[in-house]
Amino acid sequence: MHSEGHAGLSLAILSLFMIAFGWVGLDSIVVCLFIVGFSSLPDIDLHLGIEHRGVTHTLLFGVISGIALAALLGYAGWSWQIGFLAGFLGTVLHLLGDIFTHKEFKPFRPFSDYKIALHLCDSSSPVANKAFITLGGLAFFAVLLKHAGLF
Repeated sequence: MHSEGHAGLSLAILSLFMIAFGWVGLDSIVVCLFIVGFSSLPDIDLHLGIEHRGVTHTLLFGVISGIALAALLGYAGWSWQIGFLAGFLGTVLHLLGDIFTHKEFKPFRPFSDYKIALHLCDSSSPVANKAFITLGGLAFFAVLLKHAGLF
């Protein structure tokens, strides 16, 4: 899945949780956007020249990313919790998006070699990527309407 597909899926899932649990305040909207902003972090492997969907596509990478972003934001005087959520949940939502595609990966490495893929679409599918960004955008628009008291 491309970055817009990951962002859209992340927005859709986070927006549903925000509306379902009544987390539609400005703070939760900012946290949501931080998480969405880091939802493509696992694809950094494409720029580093390492195996795609290898070490960066694991839950362990999510924990490490969360800790690193928590330390960075905490050092900058911001909320370390937002940093951890952005790194960890951004990675988890990225992995969830990659599960829909054809290419198998091992999200539990190094603890397990279990492979997963639902084989529903190609990661480069323009239809899937556009569908996710559209769905996510509409869901997030509903959150903004709810925040404004219009929904």
